[in-house]
Amino acid sequence: MSATTMTRGTHRSRRCGWRRTGWHRALPFLLALGSLAGPRSAHGAEPAPLDARVVWVRPPSAYVASRDSLALAPFMRLTFTSKGKPVASGEVERLVDAGMAVVRITSGSLPDAKRLDRLRVVVEPPNVPRLLRVGFPSEKRPDPLSPCARLRFDPPLAPATFRLEVVEGVERGVRVTAEPGVAWDISWPETLVVRIFDDAADQEIALERGEIDLAVFRPAELSPHMRDHPRWKDAASAPAPGAAGTAPTAAPREHQVLCEPRLRPWTASVGASTFVHLFACEADGGKP
Repeated sequence: MSATTMTRGTHRSRRCGWRRTGWHRALPFLLALGSLAGPRSAHGAEPAPLDARVVWVRPPSAYVASRDSLALAPFMRLTFTSKGKPVASGEVERLVDAGMAVVRITSGSLPDAKRLDRLRVVVEPPNVPRLLRVGFPSEKRPDPLSPCARLRFDPPLAPATFRLEVVEGVERGVRVTAEPGVAWDISWPETLVVRIFDDAADQEIALERGEIDLAVFRPAELSPHMRDHPRWKDAASAPAPGAAGTAPTAAPREHQVLCEPRLRPWTASVGASTFVHLFACEADGGKP
């Protein structure tokens, strides 16, 4: 992986070019993630009760109303309990109005309309994957508004909390593993594997084949097939940072983040920008 400089280490090597970087680069990510997740380990938190009620059931969906218009969001996971026992669980499919959501029931079943008032709604935190495989565009896929001569790995993790392995060859990238005994206060997988793709079509194929779980695409790279396919059309987006040392000439365009449907609740809670910003682009520097 000769064109990628890996940072967050305290040493500099001829092979990877590690160097100590400022903690302030990771701080915005940690603040954002911490505000979403609260104090928790990397494997989830306790479910929280929601002041909401089931108003109508039409299998396989249910309509849930909350007094707090901001309490419900797409991909949020809900558990329905009766007399303290879970009877069903589901995922918020869409918002109908302020405080009203359509929830797709994924397991169990809800009682008839006469007993809906007995149900309690509990919000479950998204499941954090232990392993996440990410596809990321290489510096060979140019964006005129964000020139990139070199990728610098820049994850939202504190120094000395993870091990970094550089993977070279055809499937070049990085492998990030949590140090033993580390319990991050952010929703982050134990192992992150990032594969760098020189070709957007190859990246799409890898995502469809299940070789990667999540993929970041530069603006206008997605094929019509991926944009229109029901499995991938609900892509998240976030602007990428401009290249270091360059003055922005226009507002940054949105990068697309596609993932397996099962990961949407977690990726929505973490935020698309976290994945778009896994690497920072440098405008010059060449190969180390």
